[in-house]
Amino acid sequence: MGIALQNFTKDESLSGIWEINESEDALLKLCKLTEYDKILINDSGSKQRRIELLAVRALLHTLNPEITIQYDNRKPICNKGYISISHSDKYAAIVWHPEKQPTLDIEHINDRILRIAKRAFNDDELEFANDNTQSLTTIWSCK
Repeated sequence: MGIALQNFTKDESLSGIWEINESEDALLKLCKLTEYDKILINDSGSKQRRIELLAVRALLHTLNPEITIQYDNRKPICNKGYISISHSDKYAAIVWHPEKQPTLDIEHINDRILRIAKRAFNDDELEFANDNTQSLTTIWSCK
């Protein structure tokens, strides 16, 4: 499907959300992979992880083909500016800024969060959310 939402920030940032409906082969055709990308993708353990990595690169290439990503201890580093990356279920998202480190987290809303709620949230957060899956997911994404 491609970009579901583009440039949802109001400053000089680039931002986008990619709805992942493509196959791995289709995503490969949408990306211009660096040698680093090829090694990273080939070393990825699961097909889903490869698809997520490719969707992020397809999104970034669509927003600005001059920006490339590498990782330093699992933290994404780009050749220009700063980037935050998140993926969950069928979506991949990025926010890029030329001068400041942005942060981004997207989460698929499902009941699994109820199983970890008592470990992940403080009493005030639990009381506020009142076992509501959407509220708990929103709080999780804000942390």
